[in-house]
Amino acid sequence: MMMRRLVLALGLVAAVGVGACSNDEIANSQCPVLCPQRNLQVIDTTFEAVALDTVLTGFPVLGTEGRIMLATAPGGALDVRGLIRFDSIVPTFAPTFADTLRPITAPDSVRLVLRLDTLGSRATAPFTIEAYDVDTTVTDTATAPLAQHFRPEKLMASRTFSPDSLRDTISIPVTNIARFVEALRTPGRVRLGFRVVSSGTAQLLIGSSDGFRDAFLRYRPAVDSGLPTFVLPPRSATPSGLPEVAAALADYTWVVAGSGDAPAAQIAIGGMPGRRSYLSFAIPSSIVDSTDVLRATLELTQVPYRGLRLRDTLAAYPWLVVAGPNADVTRAATLALGAFNALRQSLGLRSYTDSLRMVLSDSGVRRFDITAAVREWRLSGPDGMRRAVVLRAGPENFETGQLRFFSREAAAGLRPRLRIVYTAKPGSGLP
Repeated sequence: MMMRRLVLALGLVAAVGVGACSNDEIANSQCPVLCPQRNLQVIDTTFEAVALDTVLTGFPVLGTEGRIMLATAPGGALDVRGLIRFDSIVPTFAPTFADTLRPITAPDSVRLVLRLDTLGSRATAPFTIEAYDVDTTVTDTATAPLAQHFRPEKLMASRTFSPDSLRDTISIPVTNIARFVEALRTPGRVRLGFRVVSSGTAQLLIGSSDGFRDAFLRYRPAVDSGLPTFVLPPRSATPSGLPEVAAALADYTWVVAGSGDAPAAQIAIGGMPGRRSYLSFAIPSSIVDSTDVLRATLELTQVPYRGLRLRDTLAAYPWLVVAGPNADVTRAATLALGAFNALRQSLGLRSYTDSLRMVLSDSGVRRFDITAAVREWRLSGPDGMRRAVVLRAGPENFETGQLRFFSREAAAGLRPRLRIVYTAKPGSGLP
């Protein structure tokens, strides 16, 4: 019994000793009695580590937005429109099972049904949603070819709403039946361009085929209550031979007038069209390769945003870049590691980078924890993952406001900085 108590006591002393060593090592690196070989010095350094920062526009990629945004502001300061393709239109019908197919010449109850994200939709005055026939033989993914189709004779449907009447589902009757029938026949598809018109400011987020519940087109082939109703979801048949690209282009947002670029010596995220900022770091290899990084913090100085905005706050996410050294900056920004962050969090693991929510009109130093990213750069080596992050907004392409920060071109004291707290590895030669 005495021997058993002695063993337990020795085990308890050992456990307490190990725990004390771990805590003291992190606190002040002093544990000379229990762990003399782990007497390490903690170094805290802050320096201008950003070698390149640039603003990239056009995110997310066209057709992958998750919502279709319609927005307007007085004086044309903001004009954001959307397009939905119904390329699976049915131009014929059979009155009964025994009849042959005949062309639709007088469709009945033709309506557009839109699903709204009511949390992201708002208006300051009554507004009208208009839908135009924008089908064209030239490209319909560019602003200029699309804008010329928004003419009175091509108006297909419209409906006016009051700001307090926003519901998650709205229905808009198609009144230009003659043009609808013409679209049924040639080229056998209906492509509609949407815009919102108001004397005030309005922002509508419409469900799309890439995320939130999508819209659909509904009609009867003739005035007969016994006939079935055709319900068509968005679908794109072009570009032919590229089914994945065509599927993405079933609906998308496009910007006629957006929220403007950041001034010189500033970087920006958010806005319309969506912006991301790419930041590449030059960190001494003696720090990344030969130390244990305890904490790495990206420090950015926020600049107040005074432009048009429909919300007061926006979140910023520094995403890890996973592209190799040969990818261009735009490609690298597209391959930023956001989905993997979400996966790590779902598994109960810490994400590579943290996010911050900020008031758009505020200023001051903002700090992002990128410790895991810096450690990943060490593991991948100098020829692996590039040492860069992409700063992006959340939600992206759903908000007109921007978050802006001083860039590396700004005055000293305002430029991006990296603060690293680290310990030198034994035998590295570092102090």
